[in-house]
Amino acid sequence: EVATGAILVSFGMKDNTGSVGELLPNTECMLVDDDGKEVAIGQPGELCIRGPQVCLRYWRNEEANKDSISPDGWLKTGDVAVRNKKGYFWIVDRKRVRLLLNSLQVSPAEPEAALLEHEHIADVAVIGINLHEEESPRAYVTIQDLAKGKVKPEDIQEWIKSRVAKHRYLVGGVIFVDEVPKLASGKIQRKVMREWAIRDSENLQ
Repeated sequence: EVATGAILVSFGMKDNTGSVGELLPNTECMLVDDDGKEVAIGQPGELCIRGPQVCLRYWRNEEANKDSISPDGWLKTGDVAVRNKKGYFWIVDRKRVRLLLNSLQVSPAEPEAALLEHEHIADVAVIGINLHEEESPRAYVTIQDLAKGKVKPEDIQEWIKSRVAKHRYLVGGVIFVDEVPKLASGKIQRKVMREWAIRDSENLQ
């Protein structure tokens, strides 16, 4: 539990990329992989927070304490985030959200983080879509205003191939949308995205 918050969009901050803001003063943050190792800037990792606003323990719930709070006070939030060089954060996934691609469990945060490096992409969500009896990654992309009409879906499909493993290629396609549905916290509404994917899959039948 984090009282009040740990990351905030500062007053006057101008940003239309979907960032949830910057780290608050007197707060520490790490983004870590599944092995607990800190990831590089621009790479997705579980958001871990430490500071005076973080709870010490869960009341009478040792299992939750063991799973979520390290002995030195780091809270494992379960959110997967990406941080850029300026210190802005994006919440891109929940740890338990996975795509099943060719029998491989894949986090959508990985292709999403890669796509956010594209100079013309403002926001993105990746979801699995059923094509030919298999689940394939599909990206719903918001293009920056100045780039509209200058980039095509197939350009993005080709661009990402040099940045992700083959099973993460956007075989399910790239769809341009006005806005990626998100909660007030900045988290992608995965339920809405799954509904979109089901709808689109049915239209392709």
